[in-house]
Amino acid sequence: TFVVNVVDRFCAEVSDLNTVYFDYGASSLTADAQGRLAENIEVLERCPNLCDVVSAYTDDRESDKLRLSERRAGEVKAYYMENGIDDSRIVSRGLGEAPDSNSKEDPGPGDRNARRAESAPVDCDELPSDS
Repeated sequence: TFVVNVVDRFCAEVSDLNTVYFDYGASSLTADAQGRLAENIEVLERCPNLCDVVSAYTDDRESDKLRLSERRAGEVKAYYMENGIDDSRIVSRGLGEAPDSNSKEDPGPGDRNARRAESAPVDCDELPSDS
């Protein structure tokens, strides 16, 4: 008789986590962003072998792009840690302006889709260092 561990199968099939979006010029998490991160936390709690690489960006109109993206990545990491995910399981990186940023296509200030922090699940054995 062969028994499949459902949790292991679920964790092996996790290929992405929710992305969160930020208001123009801001690094604080909205209620919507917190809800999306809460779903990510459920996955990370269920899959202790998964870690998270957080990559945050700005749009092409925001100023001080690198520092703002670093603050956004830090806010996501802090939220994970405040909600029980160990610091050793999260790497956060601010990468400045998103390569796909195009504020001309967004009617609001800047490009909302570029003002984001992506959470990428990786096997904890393959987690890169914070940079």
